[in-house]
Amino acid sequence: AKWGRSASTPLNGSASQVRERSRARLRKLLFYDAACFALSAACLALLTTLDSEHGLLAIARSPSFHANAFWCCVLYSLLSFPFVLFAVPGLQVVLTHCSATGYNRRGACVSFALRTSASKADGLSCL
Repeated sequence: AKWGRSASTPLNGSASQVRERSRARLRKLLFYDAACFALSAACLALLTTLDSEHGLLAIARSPSFHANAFWCCVLYSLLSFPFVLFAVPGLQVVLTHCSATGYNRRGACVSFALRTSASKADGLSCL
């Protein structure tokens, strides 16, 4: 241990400081996602207001409202593109610092493991 640091203490700060920085990063991503959703919802409200000629019930049934909703979903999907990095298997572990987990038959959260050939032979299958 150089300069009195233990092996478990990160070089760039204490463990609590590292956790706080990672929480701040996740909080920023959460606010970004909320802003993307708010922008797409505001876009839908604006398009619906500009396009509405009838009452509120008629708007929900109109084809133009469904088209506006579709394009606002496309807008939200495009704005959410930075989250694609979390879907890449190698980068997911680096970005989240988490291991894959799943649930066993008893409902306990356990480390992820592929099914064995013995459980496949027993006729257990996923639906």
